[in-house]
Amino acid sequence: MKRGVLKAKSLHVLQKLLGPIVELYISRCRAKADVAREAPLYQAPSIDALKTCALFSKWPDSALKEWLLHGVLVVRRKGSCIGFSREPPQTADVYWVLSGRVTQVPTKSELGKCASELPQLPSSTPKTGPAVLPSHFLEDAARRALRSLTPTQGRVVESLAKYDTGYLVDAEGLLLCGGRQRSLRCQTDTVMLSFPFSRLLRVVQCLPIPVRSHAIDVARRVVQDSMAQLADLPSVQSLISANPVLQGLPLRALQTLRLQMQPLVFLQFEVICRNVASSDKVFFLSCGSVLIEDERDHFSAITSKASAAVGLETFVPCRLPDYCDQNLRAKAETYCETWWIPTTALLAVSDAATQLRCAQAATRLLSSYTIRPALASALRTCPCFANISEAALAAAAQALQARVHCAGDTIVASKRSPSTGILVVSGVVHVRADREKPTRLLKVGQALYFCECFVQMKLEESVISQSSSIVLHGSPGRIFEFMELCAVSDDVKIMLDRAQEYVNGRYGFGASDLSKAQNAASERVRSRKRRFAEAAPTATPSSSGIGAANALTSLENELLVSLSLQLQALHPDSAAEPKLDFFREGQPAVREDDAPGDSRPSAECFSLDEEGNLVICTSPVLDAPAHPLAEASVALLPVTLAAIANPAAASLHQEEKTKERAAAAQGTAPVAPRSLRTAVCPPLYPKGRQRRTLPSRLTALRAEAARLRDEANGLDRRKEYQRQLSRVKQSL
Repeated sequence: MKRGVLKAKSLHVLQKLLGPIVELYISRCRAKADVAREAPLYQAPSIDALKTCALFSKWPDSALKEWLLHGVLVVRRKGSCIGFSREPPQTADVYWVLSGRVTQVPTKSELGKCASELPQLPSSTPKTGPAVLPSHFLEDAARRALRSLTPTQGRVVESLAKYDTGYLVDAEGLLLCGGRQRSLRCQTDTVMLSFPFSRLLRVVQCLPIPVRSHAIDVARRVVQDSMAQLADLPSVQSLISANPVLQGLPLRALQTLRLQMQPLVFLQFEVICRNVASSDKVFFLSCGSVLIEDERDHFSAITSKASAAVGLETFVPCRLPDYCDQNLRAKAETYCETWWIPTTALLAVSDAATQLRCAQAATRLLSSYTIRPALASALRTCPCFANISEAALAAAAQALQARVHCAGDTIVASKRSPSTGILVVSGVVHVRADREKPTRLLKVGQALYFCECFVQMKLEESVISQSSSIVLHGSPGRIFEFMELCAVSDDVKIMLDRAQEYVNGRYGFGASDLSKAQNAASERVRSRKRRFAEAAPTATPSSSGIGAANALTSLENELLVSLSLQLQALHPDSAAEPKLDFFREGQPAVREDDAPGDSRPSAECFSLDEEGNLVICTSPVLDAPAHPLAEASVALLPVTLAAIANPAAASLHQEEKTKERAAAAQGTAPVAPRSLRTAVCPPLYPKGRQRRTLPSRLTALRAEAARLRDEANGLDRRKEYQRQLSRVKQSL
């Protein structure tokens, strides 16, 4: 490489690397020269001038003199930056303006919001201050030709602090440990006294407590005023995303609440609210982190999510405590900026339906929480859970479901059996009895009405929620299911016995619906046994053992035959259909060979022989006047009732009649089975022809068959026959 080219490249590299350093050195040398030239023209501010500032108004003179000794005179040209956003407090400086003007510079996020309202701005244009907010960076003469500001631009410009001669520049935010939120820029040539912030902080810490508190309050008020001017309120979307319970509020109500919010600043380790469950304010976090802890140091959680609410439990409880009557305290872990709203304003924009929707959203949120052992141990206060094992108690605790109740909700109604037992873990709940008894406060952590719901005992009192509360509900079915899954079902009997003992001791023996049902069932069983005992026939001595045995055998055969006929009618058999077809309903059949004449047709009938077997025989049909089926069935009723009333006598009488019919049938015709349908069902003749009259025997058989079929279709009489048979055996 040639020597000239190498020299040129070396100079270019040196200029690129050392150029900024040389420029900085030159600017500092010029600043020193300016200070040396302009220093005799300016003097340090007097004590009276410093006390015109609200921050120094109550400082003692000695402290102000000590602080002035550390001031350094500096001169800055127009447009130079004297402080940066998010600058560490250890390296930051605070300034007292002697001449000129210093202003804050908008942040990148603020410039982005302004650029979103400028559609005419080209996309390639950088989103810097002069391009997005030219009214702040241009001179007064050039501002007149600009367009009017948009709402966002106007709000940002109004929130920018401007420091003229005799003002302390941006010391309040640093004093609260909040850091410098915006950069500082000299709008004109400015002469200032520069003080290290560490020296200011040390002097403030050495002040008397009342003076120091006043200084902190002034700094807090200045920061809050700047927040109010900027009006950087949390958006509706951020409020809903950070707090799911607010989804029940209408959009218009949320917008109304957002406009009512006020800024509030907390220093590190300051208490935001001593009890989040009874706070009269709801805080929405803007920046910083909040520590939530209880008084017993059993629980702690840090929240740093933007727009997260602190103290919302007063409106709708959305946090399940670790133990009953837990008192949670919110404390600022770091410097915090919040927006707060009174709880009364939140309740004013919420009607009953809105509160119910918020409570349902909170209930869904609490369903994901796990019940802690300390909270489950409160079930021991109920008598039914006092003697069960720890595993059974844990299973019962898993079955509990958390519900959020609004103020005025009825948790348990009176004059009915409770469907669930309750365990109040937070909130104010009252037990209201009749008008004569006063209303009493229900203690938090007391389990009630589990015994009553196990034995279905009606309550004479109701439970009303006086404020937003969290109540654990446990139904018997769910408790038994979880105990069975955990293999502790042996404790169920202990639970039920203890519940019955408690209800009997408090409300009286047999007062529960379960006891009443058991007593009614026992009384029905006793009355049934008593009726059967009264209806049983008295035992009569038999004339001889042979006659009693014959009567018993005949009765058994008769009952079996009747039962077989009923079963055959219910379940017909194709093989036996020709014999038992008269049990079926249908139109009467007409035989082709039926013709008027003098021939006397034969009819079939069935009976029992001496051994009790079924015998079907044919016999000539005697001419008899026709009787309607209703008369035949009615005529048979007394015989049937008599047989049921006295089975032994009826069986002997039936045996004698059976022997006579069997002898008559054997003497007249041989046994020849054939179809009875045409013989039993009378043919229908055309109009003008003579109608054949059915014998009384077949009419009676048809009526008896119809009655048996009706009984078989409605009720199985087999048990009744067995009962009659047992009575006869007892009587014999």
